[in-house]
Amino acid sequence: QREYLENVHRSGYNLLGIINDILDYSKMEAGKLTIENTAFKLCQLVEQTVDTLAIKAFEKKLELICQTDPSLPIQVMGDPGRIQQILVNLLGNAIKFTEKGEVVVALERGSVVQSSDGRRFQPVALSVKDTGIGIPREKMEHIFESFTQADSTTTRKFGGTGLGLTIARNLAEMMNGSLEVESELGKGSVFTLRLSLEIVD
Repeated sequence: QREYLENVHRSGYNLLGIINDILDYSKMEAGKLTIENTAFKLCQLVEQTVDTLAIKAFEKKLELICQTDPSLPIQVMGDPGRIQQILVNLLGNAIKFTEKGEVVVALERGSVVQSSDGRRFQPVALSVKDTGIGIPREKMEHIFESFTQADSTTTRKFGGTGLGLTIARNLAEMMNGSLEVESELGKGSVFTLRLSLEIVD
């Protein structure tokens, strides 16, 4: 009975993820997806998000490491919900496609930039590095295309819609940022979200 309930729970969670992806993708296609701009604590957001997915890494006996730069501003302006959505997608993928080794989430800062009106902006790089299956060089850009995964067997083995990374990159660009990938087949991948967030005094 426990196994049946766990299967129901897992299936429901997967279905919810698919529905959310399709809804977000539809909103993007219709130009109805909005980005908020509110004050939030970036380091806290990253650490809490990693905590929520730690159990998945633990179940696969993976080492999950979170590194945040202590010199980052405490509060910044941006859309915490969308940043968290991107991180959940990247971290979820890293855990899913890694059978052994580690997943490292790192939040690093660049040099503060001051605008002409006196506002200060903090460039940040939020990266998710894994020791998973990796991506073939010729497929790296294609993984950001709608309904596309690196290999035809990926969907059968790991599931998913092939929309997650499309949505993540679109969200990054809507926040005037970027989402990049570096990978080596059989050795792992690094996905990096780059944003410039206004510092809250």
